[in-house]
Amino acid sequence: MESKSILVGIIIGIIVGSAIGFLAAPSPDVSGLESWIALLEQQVSDLQDEKSALQASLQEKESETLTLTDHISQLEGKITDLKAQAQNLASQDDFTFVDISFSRTNDTSSLLQYWIGRANETIRVMIYLITQDELTDALIEAHQRGVDVDVVIDDDWLYVSGSDYQEILDAGVDI
Repeated sequence: MESKSILVGIIIGIIVGSAIGFLAAPSPDVSGLESWIALLEQQVSDLQDEKSALQASLQEKESETLTLTDHISQLEGKITDLKAQAQNLASQDDFTFVDISFSRTNDTSSLLQYWIGRANETIRVMIYLITQDELTDALIEAHQRGVDVDVVIDDDWLYVSGSDYQEILDAGVDI
């Protein structure tokens, strides 16, 4: 029985010694760990805010995409309608485009080049004097692609400096 008492005493001593050692030991410094946890919690919060902002932005972009897709569909419908109108106009034998431009308020040169470039049968031009190379080139190109081009120019200005009369004549355009 004495050996049992010794064994119990040893066990009790170990338990009591461990408890006293645990209680007497200094507590670990966790302040660094606590600040690191706080930093991680802030990063998680920031990421959640960023996620929310990105989701809101995505919803806005999806809405814009739907709006633009709808607009594109509307424009495609208009294009289809305009193509049908253009085919209808092209089938008419007596259809003539007429446009008016005032040099001081419009870009007449660009407007003329636009219409000359699209002519497919006849171009009639009445002009005081032609000196703009771009217009001369457009008329010559139209003539070369088979458009019937006639130019009426003032006789007094045929050979003035800068006149493109001779160039038009040399290209075979009826002037």
